Amino acid sequence: MMVLIIFNIFSIILSLRVEDNGGKPIETIVKDVNQDGIIDTIYLKDKPEDPGLFTTIEIKITGRGVYRFKARDAWDKVDGSFLLNHKNQINSPNAFLTQNSKDVFILLFGFTYGSSRDEFSIIKVSGDKATMILDRDLEKIVAFKDINNDGRMELVCYNEVDRIESFDKQLKAKGGFYVFTIGESATFNPHLSDSYNLKNKRK
Repeated sequence: MMVLIIFNIFSIILSLRVEDNGGKPIETIVKDVNQDGIIDTIYLKDKPEDPGLFTTIEIKITGRGVYRFKARDAWDKVDGSFLLNHKNQINSPNAFLTQNSKDVFILLFGFTYGSSRDEFSIIKVSGDKATMILDRDLEKIVAFKDINNDGRMELVCYNEVDRIESFDKQLKAKGGFYVFTIGESATFNPHLSDSYNLKNKRK
C-alpha cells in the first residue's frame, strides 16, 4: 500500500522527455488529468517540418478513452514571460496545465514569428471528456485566471500588431487587450475587455 502511494505521488509530477525518433513522443507527461485519483498520460508528438516542437497532443484518460488534437501549424515551448506570473502544475517546458475547482486546462503556445504567434490553444478536461475550446492567432498571453472573482477563468491576451477587427468593433476602449471568458467555450467578453483596457493603458 505504501509503495503504491509513493508511486502515485511521484507519478503525478513525473515528466519523461525523449527524442522524436520513429514516432516516439517528444514528451510524455504523467498526471491525474481529470482529478479522479487515477494517473493519466499526455503525449506531445509529431515534430513539424517548419519551426516548432510538436503538432499533436494525445490525452489518454485511464479507463475512459483517448483524445487527440492536431495543431493548425505547430506548438512550441510555453512562453517564459507567462511563467513569471503563472505556476505550471506539470513539470513540462512544452505544455502548461492549471485547474480550478471543476475543470483542468491545458494551454499550448504556438511558434512565434517575430511579434506574431500563429496559434494559441486551450484544451479543457471536464470529467472524462477533453475538448479544445480555443484555437486562434493570439500574440501575447497576459493572464489565465479568474480576474473578476465570478468563479470562471478568463484569458487575457494582448495583440499589438494584428488587432482583431471584429472584436475592436465591440469595444469602447481599444487598447489591444482582449478578454475571453472560459466556459463550454472561450467567449470574447467586450465588457471585461473594455475594463481591462482602461485599467492597463499602454504608453
